[in-house]
Amino acid sequence: AQLASLRLPLGPLRYLLLQLPPLGPARRRITLARSLPRLRAALAGGRPAPLGLVRAVSWDPRRVVEHHVVLGVGLTTHPDGSAEVAVYDPNHPGDDTVRITVAADGRTGYSHRGDVLAFTVLGAAATAART
Repeated sequence: AQLASLRLPLGPLRYLLLQLPPLGPARRRITLARSLPRLRAALAGGRPAPLGLVRAVSWDPRRVVEHHVVLGVGLTTHPDGSAEVAVYDPNHPGDDTVRITVAADGRTGYSHRGDVLAFTVLGAAATAART
């Protein structure tokens, strides 16, 4: 499933672009304007969505291996514009407490080890949400 989520050969280019240092504001906009609505649409359709987590900021393309894929299984939005995404993380099997937090300005946090700087909805979930 993780290999399929890379959508070779072009999939890793998305991560390479999102990890570039000057794209901090763009990463936040993508999370707010694309990723959260696509996740919401997938979940409303009864489907969890694979999420590509951007975990490194660097000009070094070798750091693309630090990014990670999880499964978004729930979404709670708050009146202040922030959100909390419940995820299944294969690095933490059986742990139902794993969460991505998204502040109203698009800054993200992760409840478990490691930073998450942004996330994108991958594969068929992203395509279905656009239609």
